Amino acid sequence: MTSRHNILCVRLGEQTSGTSTNTATPTESRARSLAEACLRLSPKIALREDPPHAVFLDMRGIRFQEEALLLKIRALAGRFGFTVQTSFANDAGRAHLLVSQARQFPLAPLEFLIDYSSPFRNDPIESKKIRKMIEVIRQLGVRTLGQFTQIPTQTLASRFGEFAVLLSQRLARSLDFDAAPSNARPVPKKDEIPWPLFRAPEKIEEHLALASAEDLAPCLSLESLLAVAREGLDRLAARLRARSLRVASLVLEMEFENSSLLDVRERTRTFKLDFPTPQGSVAGIIPILRDRLSAELQRRTLIAPVMNLRLEAAETAPGNSAQKDFFSRHAEQSEQWDALMARIGSKIGVSGAFIASSEDRHFPEKTWRPLTGREATYTEAPLLSAREPHPMDFIPLRERRSHPRSSRGGPIRPTRLLKIPETLECDAILTIPAWLFQPETRRRWKITRWQGPERISGEWWLSPELQNTERDYYRLETESGDRLWVYLTPQNGTNRQLFLHGYFD
Repeated sequence: MTSRHNILCVRLGEQTSGTSTNTATPTESRARSLAEACLRLSPKIALREDPPHAVFLDMRGIRFQEEALLLKIRALAGRFGFTVQTSFANDAGRAHLLVSQARQFPLAPLEFLIDYSSPFRNDPIESKKIRKMIEVIRQLGVRTLGQFTQIPTQTLASRFGEFAVLLSQRLARSLDFDAAPSNARPVPKKDEIPWPLFRAPEKIEEHLALASAEDLAPCLSLESLLAVAREGLDRLAARLRARSLRVASLVLEMEFENSSLLDVRERTRTFKLDFPTPQGSVAGIIPILRDRLSAELQRRTLIAPVMNLRLEAAETAPGNSAQKDFFSRHAEQSEQWDALMARIGSKIGVSGAFIASSEDRHFPEKTWRPLTGREATYTEAPLLSAREPHPMDFIPLRERRSHPRSSRGGPIRPTRLLKIPETLECDAILTIPAWLFQPETRRRWKITRWQGPERISGEWWLSPELQNTERDYYRLETESGDRLWVYLTPQNGTNRQLFLHGYFD
């Protein structure tokens, strides 16, 4: 449902000291960050940088109910440490006036002409002209805005000039808007007052100044540091979401309290986190940040309280700006999947965790390939379709272990496949007992069972070099309980070489 009004004015006020939000950051900086986050709700934003600070949103064409939009605005402002007063109107001047004037608009005193005429900034020259005009028209018995619109145009033009006439006409059009039926109210195609251009900051960063915060103590431990960082990340995520971006690299900079134990160069400490999968939510960033900080603080402890914290999205990637689908959990599951991949990647390396796709190849090491770019996205697993009965289904469970096929009819494959097969040495191939030796790790196994072979032919049709490259695969059981997947190269005649290719964990 489209709103009945065109303009929403959000006047900002500081939260009380009883809240946990860090408000020590300058008000101007937080107001600009909040205005940037509001770009997700409206593409046209204006910021009043002079006190009292306010954010204006152009509501034309936005499909939001007014009540729903107000709830979003209040929640968003709370992240940046603000309380809000809101008002809807058909023009920016009236919206700004109604925030502070609760009475009926025509009955508002003349002093509110100042707020109405210049809603986006404090204009000392214009305010002085309006005050002089108010002093004169009061002598005519005019006390309210509604009475001001009843003054003849010729009287205003002769005494105060074009400025007063235009101001009166704007007020009259605003009153006519209220008098018209709701289904016949005109929607202006252009603004009465030119909106100032809002430029979002080039750097997406958040500063948390704990040194001057009355309600937050300096950080002395990992948990207190994460609690403060969560607030900064929450603001950072809101700003990234407004730009339809995700963070690919995060910089965290800590500034310590001035202490004689610290050298000047040690007063700041910087960490950089590169995410294998770009992150768009705080829930995905915090676990990775916790693991990284925990490892760093074990190596280098906090020898002084942290007084200032800076978070910066050093690198970003395109994100999804679509609204949440209430009938599908795909977006939520995709966000959780990206967070899981990033956390695994932070443990084993950026290239250690990836999404793979199956390939129609014969050799096991070539039956998959890593997905990159837009291919590497979360997709729901399809439901398994019905299949024809397999002879394996009629074999008792206690006997299935000796059959080299899985319960779904395919050949059994190891859970851990080596990227490059490793050379093995064996004192007696295909005999029991036999000793197996791995030269690289100097590990030894005593073989208690050979199962196989399963011959995999080389892909001779792809390249002449793959002629006569068959492999005979065996599953070995050892005395220590390890189950190995090895293969022999029969093309070498009597000098058959044995390779380790995987583990059945």
